Amino acid sequence: MHERYVIVPRDHPDLPTEHGNFNVQGPSVIRTPPWLPHSAGEPLDRYLLYFAHHWGASIRLATADHPTGPWRIVSTDVLHVDDARTAMDVTDPRRHVASPDVHVDHEERTLRMYFHGHLTEAVAGHLPSWGRYPTMDQHTLVATSTDGLRFHPTDAERAISPSYHRAFRWRGHWYGLSMPSGLCRSVDGLDGFEVGPSLFDDDEVRHSGLMVEGHRLLIWFTRARSAPEQILRTTVDLLDDWTNWRPTPPVEVLRPTEAW
Repeated sequence: MHERYVIVPRDHPDLPTEHGNFNVQGPSVIRTPPWLPHSAGEPLDRYLLYFAHHWGASIRLATADHPTGPWRIVSTDVLHVDDARTAMDVTDPRRHVASPDVHVDHEERTLRMYFHGHLTEAVAGHLPSWGRYPTMDQHTLVATSTDGLRFHPTDAERAISPSYHRAFRWRGHWYGLSMPSGLCRSVDGLDGFEVGPSLFDDDEVRHSGLMVEGHRLLIWFTRARSAPEQILRTTVDLLDDWTNWRPTPPVEVLRPTEAW
């Protein structure tokens, strides 16, 4: 099999290889806002890519002038696990920050990042997903940044949702879709989240990607334990009340060419 990569070669010294392996999950790409302050060090190109090891100690930043690259590493530490240390058990060997979902708030001139980690019951125990498969103790926090280079949690004392949170805006609310397919929403997307229904009766739905197109929400996702794991797509009509949203039957859009 030929070696293939999208970001940079996997032997690049700044790529995350915690736990002795290369395992990047859930990167997030945004167009660099024109109001973002110019970096005194590494200049930022047209696109910013935030990514992390699946069980990493930090979230990293790469930049490029085109989504297909070439990408170059700007920072290996825009948010560190210690930035959220009050939300985690410092003795837990699974302690990590991962799965960044970054959004631009042009009005406030800030970036917001949803990310997850293994949190304590004091921080996430209020959510119905606490202690239940597949979330268990892995839940989501929010961080913000004014320069794109350093993020700070807005409230490390209260989780907002289960893991793998992906956000979108619709009619005055910030909505989130988390693993396995639970919905939540908030007016400002930072706190005050309501817990909503799940789209699927399926605990294995994970690693979602979202896009709003008109009044439809397009969702791409995979299923844990599939071998090989395929990318599936479904759509949701957003015109109904959010408690009544229903997904269309999933269709396969991509699968590996090599045997499992």
